[in-house]
Amino acid sequence: TGGFTGRGNQDLEAETSDSWSFGVVFDRDLSTIGQMTVSLDYFKIEIEDLIDTVERQTAVDFCFENAQFPNEFCTLLTRDTDGPAFQLGELTEVNNGFINEGTLETEGIDLSLLWSWDMQDWVQAVPGQVSFRVNYTHLLDFTEFKFGELDELVGEVGFPENRWQTALVYSLGPVQAIWEWNYIEDPVADKSSDLFNFDVGTNSVHDLQLSYNFAEGSLLTGTAFEGTRLYFGVNNLFDEDAPIILSGVPGNTTGTDTNADVYDPIGRSWYAGLNISF
Repeated sequence: TGGFTGRGNQDLEAETSDSWSFGVVFDRDLSTIGQMTVSLDYFKIEIEDLIDTVERQTAVDFCFENAQFPNEFCTLLTRDTDGPAFQLGELTEVNNGFINEGTLETEGIDLSLLWSWDMQDWVQAVPGQVSFRVNYTHLLDFTEFKFGELDELVGEVGFPENRWQTALVYSLGPVQAIWEWNYIEDPVADKSSDLFNFDVGTNSVHDLQLSYNFAEGSLLTGTAFEGTRLYFGVNNLFDEDAPIILSGVPGNTTGTDTNADVYDPIGRSWYAGLNISF
């Protein structure tokens, strides 16, 4: 049976939400220890009238199982009205479309640290400036209520309980080196299913970038291309494999054997670039 993916809905309404957040910030120059900024934030978000995709099987199920018939789900179904008599009324299309349905609640804690210092304040013989950054999220709740079912997603793929990003930046005049580490805690494929309630595995990816800013160097100083920046980098430096999520397992992205929205399915990759301002 054919059909369209992402069929439009002229009755679609905007989502509505309530958000609460509060936090504290510590920002201080610690003299020779460096400049430090630390922020701790709590957030809670509730969304109603979710814009969600009605999958094809869901459209069929809810069209016929709903107490009211026909209903909005039935609009995604198309029947034969002009074919031979023995075909009249059969389904010719089951479409995938959008609808306002259900609610979402999420709650968590964000921690951010930025620490910068001058190396010569620590060791006189070592020049340059260093910055250390950490962004950490602890997810307390991520719950969806859609099509009459409650789904608690914390701990599943895409909704890890803990994840962080760490970066170390070293600058010496026009030269800058950035090392970045992204870590995602071990989730499961689907907690609500005994068949798929298995560990997927942690994911730890390191990236590296080197750059030269001609505006701070001497090669093009005073020229029209003083704003030129040359950079080179490696993503997934240690060629970390993405967790295996095979076809048929919740979260799989077709053709990648993983969830490509969350994990890097490519492996180590190199890039170079040149930015010119004139």
